[in-house]
Amino acid sequence: MIVNKSKVYQHMVAKTDPKRSGRYLSLADHLEDTAAVADYLVRTWVSESIYQSVGFEKEEFRRIIIFLAWTHDLGKASSAFQARISEAFPEV
Repeated sequence: MIVNKSKVYQHMVAKTDPKRSGRYLSLADHLEDTAAVADYLVRTWVSESIYQSVGFEKEEFRRIIIFLAWTHDLGKASSAFQARISEAFPEV
């Protein structure tokens, strides 16, 4: 899954490091990382009985899980969240 890595998305903050001022993880990178981990877990850890019990083929289940992982923090793209981060970490 590819995130539009325009300047705007790269400057939206998802995570900060309270111990090291100015260090942060962009929202685009955070969503990409989360989706990649979810994909890995579905491919290597989730048993066939799990996705079959909810009525999906493995590939369909994998795509749904990746989508949910990728979208889990889209609210962080809101101006309200970004303003809170900016107040707490003005150097970001």
